[in-house]
Amino acid sequence: MNWLLESTLERNLALLALAAGAVVLAVTWMRSGKRLWLIASVVVGAVVALTVLAGQLFVTPREEVEQTLRTIAADVQNNDLQAVLSHIHSSRDDIRLRAQAEMPRYRFEEVRINSIKEITADGSGDPPTAEAQFYVGVHGDFGGGEVGEVYGDRGLTRFVILKFEKEGDAWKVIDYEHRAPFGNSGVDGPPQ
Repeated sequence: MNWLLESTLERNLALLALAAGAVVLAVTWMRSGKRLWLIASVVVGAVVALTVLAGQLFVTPREEVEQTLRTIAADVQNNDLQAVLSHIHSSRDDIRLRAQAEMPRYRFEEVRINSIKEITADGSGDPPTAEAQFYVGVHGDFGGGEVGEVYGDRGLTRFVILKFEKEGDAWKVIDYEHRAPFGNSGVDGPPQ
């Protein structure tokens, strides 16, 4: 059911096909004058409109996690350590300490989520959990000159995995990992 609420390629193609069907039904009604085609056109058009409206009104857990990712990326880009730490679950002092030690080593100029590989959200647990896997492009100063030598423009791509748990109404990070996406050199990931 979530695919109806999220703006995905499949959903948008299905809605486009339904909208085209509504137009065909309306044209058929105008040519034939039969009321049945008018009713069918209105019903299909209403389904399209209600699906679009529902997609705007309801936010799925996957969409909440994606919005949280974008907020975290903006906070990292702003080099705002306190804001980044606010995204970490209150019970995960180990993750908070790891982030506090790691983030000051870098100076970000740009953080851009290039593509989201997968977001899975399990709302059936107590508390609900989620995991996001995505590629991020970053530009800035990452220390240890090797990044500037390998990546002449001071930028690199990282593969990131964030694990979340719902705390109150917010998705909070309970673990994270980042690494080179294809085994190339660059900034080391977090200590294991």
